[in-house]
Parts: sequence; structure tokens; C-alpha cells
Amino acid sequence: MRTVWIIILLILYFLLGYYMCSMQQECCPSENTATQGTEKIINEAPEKPAVTTPAFTAETGPILFRFSSDDPILGAGYEQLRDSLLSNLQADQKLRVTGQYFAGEANNTSYENLGVARAHATKMKLWPGENDDKFQFAGELVPDREGINDNPFRSVRFDYAIFKETIKEIDNKAIVYFPYNSTRRIDDPDIEKYLADLAERLSKTDEKVVITGHTCDLGTDASNYHLGMWRAEVVRDYLTKLGVDASRISVASKGEKDPMVPNTSSANRKKNRRAEIELIK
Repeated sequence: MRTVWIIILLILYFLLGYYMCSMQQECCPSENTATQGTEKIINEAPEKPAVTTPAFTAETGPILFRFSSDDPILGAGYEQLRDSLLSNLQADQKLRVTGQYFAGEANNTSYENLGVARAHATKMKLWPGENDDKFQFAGELVPDREGINDNPFRSVRFDYAIFKETIKEIDNKAIVYFPYNSTRRIDDPDIEKYLADLAERLSKTDEKVVITGHTCDLGTDASNYHLGMWRAEVVRDYLTKLGVDASRISVASKGEKDPMVPNTSSANRKKNRRAEIELIK
């Protein structure tokens, strides 16, 4: 009988030991198991940080447009803008209205591009009773901006263009007129002041200058080519005298080959005797 009890106690002892060992493995993993778990965590790819997209802010201003439309939308402040632009206009200036447009816009107007259409529409909206002679209109292709397809956007700018007897600013060029057969001297105070202002501007920017000389049709092709070159050079020399680095100035001549207007009268020939100054950013 004692032997039976001893056997039963041994069986219980082994069963209890097995149970205790199992519980220990569940609570405290072995070194090998812990290493495997660590390796698994190390080898997992790190989570990417969340990328937040800045909220879109619609453009505001006194004059806005919608995509493919030339109809101005007037907002707060347009009256002050309208009145100040004309009140500051000088007698020898025109108000240049430049309409901007994007490559993907449809031009359903009779103008060459939607920018010019917007410039004219802005004038008619702000100054319907003013003569067009006070204004100059231009179009400018600009890069796309966020939100332009679905929201109103700014698309017109204003500046003052010089229109004197000897100087005119047209589009992105300044035109300096010369008397017949003149080349080597600039003795007009208006031209001198304009070139001085230009030299001052160039001292603050990295812009380059391209000067192209032109003539009327009087004279031979060869002589007019050289006359045009001399006109470009005299403007260049004046600018360098005012401190503009000559390396920033390029000169060229088109002689009589590119008239601004037909050489059919003395007044037209006067307009063709010129040097065109273009700034390149």
C-alpha cells in the first residue's frame, strides 16, 4: 500500500513541475524567443510621418478674373485704385494696363490673346468715359498658379509708360528717336534723364540690356546698317559712362530692315530712326 502512495505522489510531483514550467515560459520568454521578437521589431520599416498639405488660400484684390473670362470682378478698394492711377498720370505718360493670361485658357474674344482682352475690359470697367489715348494695352503670358481653374485670381497690373517726343515705352521696350542721319551725340535732356534713370535701375538689378539700332529707308542698305549700329553704340556708351558694366550690354543693328511704320512719309521715317532698348531679366 505504501508503494502505491509513493507512486501516486511521484506522479503528482512531475505533473506539478510540468505545469509550473509551462507557466514560466508563457510569462518569461526564453532568450532565443526574446531575440527573435526584437529582431522582428528592428527589421520592420519605420512608419512615414504624416504629410500635411497647406490649406489653399484664394486670391483677393480689387480686380479679379475667372478662368477663360475677360470680365473683371470688382472688389473692395477698386475705387481708390481707379482714382489714384489717373490722378498720378503725368502729361508725358500713358497708363499701361497689362492683362495676364495662362496657357490653358480659352480665348473667346476678338483680341490676339486673353491678356489684351482683359486689359481693354479693365479700362472699360474702371474708366468708361476716358479716351483710349491715355492708355496703352498689353498682354502677358504667365505661369499657372494653384486654384486658377476654380477660383477668381489677380490678372492685371498697371504702370506708367513714357510717351515723349523723343522717347516712347511700348510693351517691354523703350524707343529712343534720333534726328535724320544723327549718330554720335545724345544732347536731348529727356533722353539723358531717361538713360540716367535706366542706369540707376540697372545698378540695383541683374538685368541685361539689348540695344538695337534702326534707320529709315533713305540711303543704302550698307550705310543704314552702320548707321543703326552707331545709334545702338551711342546709347551703350552713354550708359557705360553712367556706370553700367559694358558686359551687360549687347548692341545690334537692323538698319532699314525692320521699320516700325511704312516709310511713306517724313513723319513715318522719323519714327523709324530709332534705337530700341530691351531689358532682359
